[in-house]
This record gives sequence, C-alpha cells and structure tokens, in this order.
Amino acid sequence: MNATFFNTTRGYKVPVETPITDMELNFTAKNYITVDTSTYTVDSALLTMHDQNIFNITITQELLGPILGPNYLNTTFLDTLLPGIAAKFGANQPAVINFATLKHPTSFFNPGEIGVSVTGAITVSVNG
Repeated sequence: MNATFFNTTRGYKVPVETPITDMELNFTAKNYITVDTSTYTVDSALLTMHDQNIFNITITQELLGPILGPNYLNTTFLDTLLPGIAAKFGANQPAVINFATLKHPTSFFNPGEIGVSVTGAITVSVNG
C-alpha cells in the first residue's frame, strides 16, 4: 500500500522526483516493529513539511536560554566558524542563525543506510 501526505488547505502535490520503491524495516529485538513503506510516501510527507516551513529554523539567544545564548550565539564565538565576523561587527555582539530549505528534502533507502537529503541555506545575522 502506498500513501501520500498533503495539507488539505494547500492541496495535493506529487513529489515528482521520487521513484516509487519499497522500503522495509524490521527490528527483531524485543517489542519489534515492522514498517513497510516507500520513498514516495516518505517524500510526500517531507514535501508537505517543506511547504509548511517546518524545516525553517531560527536560533536566537532567547531560544538557547540565558546561559547558552549569550555565551555561544555571539560574534566572538562565531568568529571561530566565520573568521572576521567579530572584526566586522564588534566583539560579543548578539547573533541570529536561520536555516531554511531551498527545495523539498528527499529520502533515500539503501542497504544499511537510511537518510534524508536536504538542500538549504544558513544565514547569520548580527544584531549589534
């Protein structure tokens, strides 16, 4: 059986790049679960989540909390990943990181390997 996930207000979409192939998971340990699905089913769920912007994530100091946020989401810490950001915007300036998918993610099921392929963009903004 195949299924397609979609948002009823936005309408039905077919993940056109997805071939219909079977995937089977069988965890034979205690309390096992068996799942039979296809990449088509998983990709339709990923397409719906992409259309709903579920994969668009904004990380702020407030989100990280009063200890982690100010210590790690600032220009001084980010200068280790993005050399020159502290020199351009000043030391310890608050920053915001945004991740957004550029196209809908697709799944892959290979022997011994299950995953999701994502194409996205990361934007760092400095508030200072």
